[in-house]
Amino acid sequence: MHRFVLHSGGLYIPIIVLGELYAWAYHRNNPKSILDRIENDILADVGVLDFDVDSAREFGAIRGSLLNKGTTVGKMD
Repeated sequence: MHRFVLHSGGLYIPIIVLGELYAWAYHRNNPKSILDRIENDILADVGVLDFDVDSAREFGAIRGSLLNKGTTVGKMD
């Protein structure tokens, strides 16, 4: 959290990562404190990047190219 605050206004996370943070919080027995940190601390200082059609196309092109070259591509979130 401290590192996020150090770079206030200059950090971004993709929407998929935000979804993972929420999943992690809701997986806890008591998600309220984590949800509060996500919504009040992280989202106050970090921009969220949408994953749109252009992003999906670029992802597909890069991943497909790597696979065609025989480069191992690990599973992603």
